[in-house]
Amino acid sequence: MKDNKTAPAWLLIDMLNPMIRGWANYHRHIVAKEIFNYVDYRIWKLLWQWCKRRHQNRRKRWIKAKYFKRVEKRNWVFAEQYPSGKLASCCMQLTRR
Repeated sequence: MKDNKTAPAWLLIDMLNPMIRGWANYHRHIVAKEIFNYVDYRIWKLLWQWCKRRHQNRRKRWIKAKYFKRVEKRNWVFAEQYPSGKLASCCMQLTRR
């Protein structure tokens, strides 16, 4: 994300989803639940910092309303619309099944 400070959110989502999904699928049989929760938290924290850096003069509530949506039963999902109007959301919740 450090190289994509000015990229639109939908493009950032398109770049992150395959990496996160691949990591989660590779480690799903060996990684503990705590590690998945930690990685999920760190990804959220980096996305939040990315949002704050892009909108330094805006309030946190505005940033949350713009970038973090409710998708199905999950709150705080990083999401934005593609230029075509379709909703792009950042990956899935990192949990063991």
